[in-house]
Amino acid sequence: MGAIERTILPSVIFAITCIIILTPGFVSIPMIESAANEFVIWGQIIGRMALLLGIINLILTNGKDISKRTGNWLYYILMFAIFGIMAVTGLSDLSLQNPQFNWMYNNIYNNCTGAFFGAVLFYLVSCTFRVIRIRNFESALLTFAATLTVLMSSPVMCAIWPGFPMLGEWVQSVFNTGAFRGITIGAAIGLVGLALRMFIGRERSWMGRGSTE
Repeated sequence: MGAIERTILPSVIFAITCIIILTPGFVSIPMIESAANEFVIWGQIIGRMALLLGIINLILTNGKDISKRTGNWLYYILMFAIFGIMAVTGLSDLSLQNPQFNWMYNNIYNNCTGAFFGAVLFYLVSCTFRVIRIRNFESALLTFAATLTVLMSSPVMCAIWPGFPMLGEWVQSVFNTGAFRGITIGAAIGLVGLALRMFIGRERSWMGRGSTE
């Protein structure tokens, strides 16, 4: 396969697709808007195909362990059983109004999700204990903000002094919001820069090769 098929042709297709999808946001052209909608639909279809590919890969990978009875093969059998039950009950009614599916989702899946995050909470507390140590001025500010955030949600501290919720809310609405806006703006600028590099063909890692190849 030549350089045109490996690098130039995918870059041209990507650039044309980006132009078609971005144009309706600035100029109203019915033909381009229709093409952009078609590209979005095809993108969703490809996403569903990628999900199907992931399911097949999961079955093949864990199926080998089940056949050889290695690793956590008993848990894999349980996983496939639950997966099959959820898939059958869910696909039996594409509107997702099947009462059995809703019962399992609300009473099993949601509770397992809560239990998982509850277990992760212990690791979060341990990580917080290691991070929040006053070594310099910045770490002191971090400790102060974290302390106010914890105290604002503590009923005991709120009963001792009603000012804790106000201070914690002030930290959340002023400092936390401002920091997240800065992070969001920086991430958006980086995303635009990455898209521009891909658009002009300088970034080629998405084609399975380095940007300098």
